[in-house]
Amino acid sequence: MSKSCKKGDTVIYYLTQDDEICGFVGLSASKIDNISCINIDYIHVVEKYRKVVYSDLDNKKISEYLVSFCLSLSSELKNSIGFRWLVLTPDNSELEKN
Repeated sequence: MSKSCKKGDTVIYYLTQDDEICGFVGLSASKIDNISCINIDYIHVVEKYRKVVYSDLDNKKISEYLVSFCLSLSSELKNSIGFRWLVLTPDNSELEKN
């Protein structure tokens, strides 16, 4: 995992294979009812890497690995900064009110 640029308050971590980005996740700090949390703003796996299990990723698919990375990072930050939750923001237009 490599940390890339900051976009506003979102930090992007990306996973590469053979110098090609195969997936990434964007994380930011947030609050829910004044409780600090880490928000998964987005997570994406390039289509040709989807549904494939990789032995060098502990026999996980890239999407599973990215979520595991988020859990691990949030556990580390919980101990040093005090975040309480890891939150996934859904991106679904069907959830929006008309």
